[in-house]
Amino acid sequence: MKNFLILGLLAMLLFSVSAAMSLWLNQSKQQAEEKDKDKSKDDKPVAKAPKDAGPKEEPKPSGASKSPEGPSGASLETTARNLRDTEERNAQRAARLDVVVRDLQTQREATEAALRQVMNELKSVNTETTKLDALANDLKQKMVTFEAGEKKNIDKIASMYDAMAPEAAGPILKQMADTGRIDMAAKILVQMNQRKAAAVLEAMNDPPLALSILSKIQGLRAATPTGNGAPIVPAQGP
Repeated sequence: MKNFLILGLLAMLLFSVSAAMSLWLNQSKQQAEEKDKDKSKDDKPVAKAPKDAGPKEEPKPSGASKSPEGPSGASLETTARNLRDTEERNAQRAARLDVVVRDLQTQREATEAALRQVMNELKSVNTETTKLDALANDLKQKMVTFEAGEKKNIDKIASMYDAMAPEAAGPILKQMADTGRIDMAAKILVQMNQRKAAAVLEAMNDPPLALSILSKIQGLRAATPTGNGAPIVPAQGP
């Protein structure tokens, strides 16, 4: 779950960076175009006013007159070449910017796809978590029902052992404990009359086993504060 959240945050971060780069490049492209336009305007030839060198000369005869000077052919060719170079540079710059913008668009689409995938996986995880929570609650309810049924059965069995003589009940509970059901033996004894339970433990004639069962009984009483009063102590022999 934590990994999915980290992936989601990274995807959102990549998307933000991609959008910022795209905006910056677009602004740079516009600024470059404006600069090129200004430069093109500056490159245009400016007609210079003829300088006054002094008093005007007397008009010469019509045969010796010359037409006013205009822009020379070399100057026009240079200006045209400069314009072509500027246009070519602008075209190259625009092509490079277009490649960068396309690459950013591709990265943005990939980031958005990754973000959608992460969000879908998060939804799937949330769905699975909800199912697991429902399953855990169901198991808890079943455990509560089972423990309630088990307690009823143990109460009935404890009543039966209460009605038996300790010499008869002791060997049966000893066999139960020896066959790996010591927890069940402790649960039965903790529900019996305390004096009767102590006599049954004494009738087992197995002090180490009786101590093990007593340890189990103490644990059950600690887990159930409303259990029967004083601890069970096996009766001492003469």
